[in-house]
Amino acid sequence: MSGWALWTGRQPCSPGSAPRHTGGHLRHFFQSFKNQTEAGSVGDMSSVHRLIPWAGHTNFAASKGGVDLFMRSLVRAVSGEGIRVNAIAPAAIATAIHQAFVDDPEARDPLLTMIPYGRIGDVSDVAQAVVWLASDAADFVVGTTLLVDGGMSGSKQE
Repeated sequence: MSGWALWTGRQPCSPGSAPRHTGGHLRHFFQSFKNQTEAGSVGDMSSVHRLIPWAGHTNFAASKGGVDLFMRSLVRAVSGEGIRVNAIAPAAIATAIHQAFVDDPEARDPLLTMIPYGRIGDVSDVAQAVVWLASDAADFVVGTTLLVDGGMSGSKQE
């Protein structure tokens, strides 16, 4: 795997914070990255809710739309230096915040109707996508948000 340097984690990045990050520590990060001999990859964690509105979670959904634009803006700034920038956008993944859906069939069954693949994702589904996106196998994948959502983003949402 060449030069995997940064994956920002799953914390929301509000659209208003992107210029502050770009103008501050990311400028120093990219400068040190440019001094390396290998190309590298930067990743952002987004969500399927960058595409699918989520009533009651407007701030979260809007921030994920901001992550998408932040990632695509970084592509313009650094891809000419051999730095790939991409994002991962998972849907419902079996983590602590989705535990109620995992444990309770009455909560899970309505959610599963929105996921054509018929299951809640596992953390390993996201991890494998991150590993691939960071690998040399994805060398020409730049400026993309990879959906890890079991088809949720392509299904009709009620």
